[in-house]
Amino acid sequence: MRSVVLEELARYFERQYGVRAERDRVFVWPEGTVRADLYLPPPLHCLVQFDDEEHCTRQRAETIAQYPPDLPVNFDVRRYLNDTRDGDAAVARTDSLADRLPVAHGLNPTVRIRYDELTEPLRECLEKLLARRLAYYAGTTFQQMLVTAGGKPHRPVMEQGT
Repeated sequence: MRSVVLEELARYFERQYGVRAERDRVFVWPEGTVRADLYLPPPLHCLVQFDDEEHCTRQRAETIAQYPPDLPVNFDVRRYLNDTRDGDAAVARTDSLADRLPVAHGLNPTVRIRYDELTEPLRECLEKLLARRLAYYAGTTFQQMLVTAGGKPHRPVMEQGT
């Protein structure tokens, strides 16, 4: 399933934004190393991560609960905070790096897609999901970057709190 989802995500971003995604791109920063499921080069300049069950755990919820309130994210934080299944703390730490480090190094917020957000037909599901997700940033991050080819996001916090 992972490969199918990533291929469909790559096709979506190419169709919608004319951006060719790179698979398994590795970023090495002083604070840690991040492997992106997909990297979208400028103007989007962000990571896309697909989270299967091993990424949706109590340990992941604990790492997200420690995020600074002004950290920009591009996923539904509440869904992750409600996860109670036991998992691997190392996976949770790695995921946390993939959320925090790109923004700290000038990339746009990491886009995360959860396995339990997906329905069939996959293409239509991803199109609707990403349209909503990216519309949150309309006029600020993704839409502005397409116009300015490299504009930096304002720092809204997506779907955190409440």
